[in-house]
Amino acid sequence: MASRLCDEAKPGQILISPRVLTKVENAVQVEPVSEFELKGIRRPLAAYNVVARIWFGVLVGSTIGGFIPGLWGAGLFSYSSVLFSGLGALVGLWLGYKLR
Repeated sequence: MASRLCDEAKPGQILISPRVLTKVENAVQVEPVSEFELKGIRRPLAAYNVVARIWFGVLVGSTIGGFIPGLWGAGLFSYSSVLFSGLGALVGLWLGYKLR
């Protein structure tokens, strides 16, 4: 079914089924798209377009936060680098939910 939805998606678009949505609903923001009649599936299938990925903010925040101590000469794996990486991840998570 995922392959069929990929065939229907526009370039750069991510379409997911209702079943997948139940598994990832806390990690993504979606908008409903029309129902599709997919080959090999008897009835039309509702699909959702993924418009925002909340965990992307965690990745970006932790990466940026981890490099901040390098500005004052701390090593990449220093205590302060790990601390700032964690703080950046929390800020990214908070922003992801606020912008949702």
